[in-house]
Amino acid sequence: MRPQLVIFDVDGTLLDTEARWKEAWETIGAKYNAPELGTDLFYKLIGKSGKEELLFIENYLNERNLPTSILNEATAYGLQLLSEHIDVKPGVFEFLDYLKQQHIPMAVATATNRDATMERLTRCGLISYFEYILCGDQVKNRKPHPETYLKVLDHFNMNPKNTVVLEDSLVGVEAAYKAGTICIMIPDLIAATPTQEAQTLAIVETMHDVLKMMG
Repeated sequence: MRPQLVIFDVDGTLLDTEARWKEAWETIGAKYNAPELGTDLFYKLIGKSGKEELLFIENYLNERNLPTSILNEATAYGLQLLSEHIDVKPGVFEFLDYLKQQHIPMAVATATNRDATMERLTRCGLISYFEYILCGDQVKNRKPHPETYLKVLDHFNMNPKNTVVLEDSLVGVEAAYKAGTICIMIPDLIAATPTQEAQTLAIVETMHDVLKMMG
């Protein structure tokens, strides 16, 4: 398989940011004797947009008689953890180097805002690989709406059938599928379901597996 363009999600796909957020919610949950904040709540937040996430958290905390100020604490601690350290997911550099050697263009399509995305990709040594980076504050509709991927395709004037998208989340896979691209899923914290199996070319464990598919 030789795509003409590869588009990458960031959180959970290129960078292990979700683990830092989970750690933040686990820590704050322990402080308030509410361990479910790091499990039940956290897993339900993955893939939600900013406004949806905020509303869901507030409702969740109110239903359990927990102070909504917890949100500010968890957010501040999560951002602190991300500023201190972010791991690059396994196989990322090897796959990016392969695509670079093959002269296959690479782009980013993420729901995270541009300032945070640029800082993190730069800090992790990834920024120079990408010809185009589209972020959550540059689109009207977040994933699972296909707008993010459609805008990237339009930028390159690329046929979606010649484009591979790498995603880790359920909503990301749905967005890539609706955009008509070839999606490969690398699940992060939430396992794939039969729906993702139907919407993807393959579901693999790491970027190393994607590299093998290109050979």
